Amino acid sequence: MLPNTLIRSYLLALEDLLGENGVKAFLNHSSLSGWIESYPLANDSREVTYEEFSLLQKSVEDIYGERMGRNLARRASRRSLEQVGLALISIEEISNEHASPEATLKHSLRAFARLFSIEDLDQIRLGQSDDEIVLAFDRCPNCVGRTVDEPMCQACIGWIEALLSERDPGGRYEVIETGCLAAGDTSCTFSIRPT
Repeated sequence: MLPNTLIRSYLLALEDLLGENGVKAFLNHSSLSGWIESYPLANDSREVTYEEFSLLQKSVEDIYGERMGRNLARRASRRSLEQVGLALISIEEISNEHASPEATLKHSLRAFARLFSIEDLDQIRLGQSDDEIVLAFDRCPNCVGRTVDEPMCQACIGWIEALLSERDPGGRYEVIETGCLAAGDTSCTFSIRPT
């Protein structure tokens, strides 16, 4: 389940990009018309299912096409985390002023991962090599129940980019999805690489 506030802010970000009628069209198309009159509440309750969010993503792509739909999803998710979502992460800052930027970033990514797996932290893995940090979701809110030919989890990329921008305003990282459950991979895997 996803936090209501995160999805509410995502829908409001889509409204900023496309207008209220554009969001209504997505909600009708995705069988989420109950949200038209009342978006998820602005609270930390986890009442939005991965399946509901995935249906919304599919509707965006159905209406705008894959390329533009995925770009919209990325932009809206980035805005949503920038607007209210970062408060959800409850990151405890590393108090050691000598902590490396990589250690601070990895700590932030762990906190971010808890947004998606509060009950079962085993479904998300975080690893690091010399040239990248890897975040892997064994279950992904962007593509659950979908089948595609190539990685498509742009909303997740947008959320990660917003976190990186907050933690590293210099923009020294890029996010690339290297594996996708919907494309038949064993996880949705995001490579965070220095630019």
